[in-house]
Amino acid sequence: MQLVLKESKQLVVTDKKQVLTVPPRKDTANLAPCNHEEADTRMMVHAADALECGHRRILIRTVDTDVVILAVALANERSEVLDELWLTFGTGKNRRYIAAHQVAKAWDLRSRELFQCFTQ
Repeated sequence: MQLVLKESKQLVVTDKKQVLTVPPRKDTANLAPCNHEEADTRMMVHAADALECGHRRILIRTVDTDVVILAVALANERSEVLDELWLTFGTGKNRRYIAAHQVAKAWDLRSRELFQCFTQ
């Protein structure tokens, strides 16, 4: 079986020391070895890697509120190279889209400082 993606799309999967990419990619040093046990932090490693590869729009699907918090922190931290970081949050009728990049921009300086106390 062969996986075919649109030209503008890329799939990256990590499994311990192995990194699988479609289409194939030579430089996966930012991802391997992936020693994050929790999926929420592993997703942020993938998002940061996508930014390093020049992608400016990212979509993450999750049902975990920790991922939402981490995504807002990433959007705040990497705002100079990130245009949009969207989250598809929830399932079924409760699914909604969250613009992490807009949440990060909306917070005032005091809120950001408080947020950083919890995330760093």
